Amino acid sequence: GTHRVDVNMGALDYLGLGSPIRNFEFNIPKYYGEQARKIMGTLDLKGDKIIGIVPRSRFSFKDWPEKSLEETIKTLAYDLGHTPVLLDNVKGKEYGFRGVVDLRGKTSFLVDAHIMRY
Repeated sequence: GTHRVDVNMGALDYLGLGSPIRNFEFNIPKYYGEQARKIMGTLDLKGDKIIGIVPRSRFSFKDWPEKSLEETIKTLAYDLGHTPVLLDNVKGKEYGFRGVVDLRGKTSFLVDAHIMRY
C-alpha cells in the first residue's frame, strides 16, 4: 500500500493547498557524526556502492520479513555488487554473507542516521 505520508501529501495537493517542500536535512550533534566517521573509517568502504538497511521498525508488524530480507541482501551484494550495511541498535541474526557489513548492535539511531546521510 501507499505510505501514510504520501497519502496525506496527496490530500494536500487535492485540496489545492500544495505540498510543502520535503526536506530531510536535520542537524546531528557533532558527537554522533564523529562516531559515524570513526566506524566508517575502520570499514574502508570509500567508493563502494553502500546501501543502508534497517530491518526493524518501531512497530514489530512493520519489521522486514526474514526470508525477504535475506533475499534482498543476497541480491544487493551478489547480483548488483552493492555493499549492504545492516543498521539497528539491537543485534540481529547472523547471516555470514560475504560483502555485507553488519553494524547492528554497534551503533545508535543518530549514528545510523549520520551513516545513511553520508
